[in-house]
Amino acid sequence: MIHYTILLLLFFFDPEIFVPFAFVALLNVFIKHNICPWLVEEYPWMEPYLRRPYSSDFGMPSGHCQVYWAFITFAVPYYQLSTVLAAALILFGFCVAWQRLEDDQHNEEQVLVGSLLGVVCGTYIHYHYG
Repeated sequence: MIHYTILLLLFFFDPEIFVPFAFVALLNVFIKHNICPWLVEEYPWMEPYLRRPYSSDFGMPSGHCQVYWAFITFAVPYYQLSTVLAAALILFGFCVAWQRLEDDQHNEEQVLVGSLLGVVCGTYIHYHYG
């Protein structure tokens, strides 16, 4: 839910920045619906890493973590957030990742890849739109 909240807030308060973040979310959907099925077909041993726990749906990478960490990576320098606020956002990012694991929505690899991909996307957005 956090990634929808971030996208909604950006849409209303910073529409210029909303577009690249919408592409971050769409990238996640593209990976889950196109790349993951192809990987399972070509490399069946990867299936446990790509599917959600206790589900047949693909969960690689975690969309919540991807969008949230992209936002943190972008927002801290762009909005010149204080150290305390930046630390709070980072701590909350770890809480988001932990909650996805606790709820059995993702495994550790999916959360880690989503977070790392988010950092890469956020860095790209910062340098190209910031």
